[in-house]
Parts: sequence; structure tokens; C-alpha cells
Amino acid sequence: MKVRVLIAVTALMLGQGAFASGSMGGGAPRAQQQSSDYAKGKKVYLRKIACASCMMKGGVSDVASAQSLIEKLAQDQAGLDATERSQATAYLKRRFKIN
Repeated sequence: MKVRVLIAVTALMLGQGAFASGSMGGGAPRAQQQSSDYAKGKKVYLRKIACASCMMKGGVSDVASAQSLIEKLAQDQAGLDATERSQATAYLKRRFKIN
């Protein structure tokens, strides 16, 4: 009898502890998505925008040129598909702290 009570109490305590630890939070997937978009956007930027034979040879180095590039991406002037444009834009906005 004591063993059953002990098991029941232990199960209750472990169950509540898991929820109290914050492990059930819902914020991680969005942060992971943003991180993934940043990494993919950086790859697109380096391979298709800022490479030696690309449209922005050497890349951008300041906020103004990054904003200009974002505008070009929005107008589809970079020859990228929609996903690549979105990822590159996410990378540039985060890299240069543009809202």
C-alpha cells in the first residue's frame, strides 16, 4: 500500500515539475524558424547575390546599400525565386538591424 502511494505521489510531482520548468513553452519554433531563415538567407546572399560574378560583387557593407538591395529583391530584380528572395531579405534585415 505504501509503495502505491509513493508511486502516485512521485508521478504527480514529476508531472507538475515538467510544466513548471517551462518546457511546455511555445516560443522555440518561431525562434528556430527565424534562425533557419537567417542561415538560409545568408547562404543565398553569399552564393547568388554577393559572389564574384553576382549582381552585388563583394556584397553590401552598410544599412543604406542593404535597404537598396532589399528594395531590389522586393521588385524581383535579382533573378531569385520567391523563397530565396524572402530568405535573403530576412538575412539582410537581421544583419543590418532593419525593421
